Amino acid sequence: MKFYEVLKAAVEDGAKIRRSYWEDGRYYYLDEGVWLNEDGVFKSDISFTMAYMVNGDWEIYHEPMTFAQAIEAALGGATITRPGAGELAFANGKLFFDDGRKAVGVTEECARATDWRIVSEGERQMKVQGQ
Repeated sequence: MKFYEVLKAAVEDGAKIRRSYWEDGRYYYLDEGVWLNEDGVFKSDISFTMAYMVNGDWEIYHEPMTFAQAIEAALGGATITRPGAGELAFANGKLFFDDGRKAVGVTEECARATDWRIVSEGERQMKVQGQ
């Protein structure tokens, strides 16, 4: 996403924003017009230069979650992921990968993982293979 897109979400919705390459848990947010980091510390060193702002690697930050929380979010229309799993969303009552393959079974590792996160909110049209 472009900076202006995440800035709009931060201002209007109170979203946490970050660069996509930042480690989990690192983000900025606005509190009464003041930029704070993940620890609630005033970030006086934030210099949103033109070079910084034109990068398309900004994203809305979502806290990592358990598999159960991720499935609940997906049932509500969100697209979910975890490292190495690809993006998943529900279509026709079944869980599908973003390339249309049906997600069959869940490994114990995925079920126990706490590093799931929401990629995007809202309904997503999944292309379903064989339909």
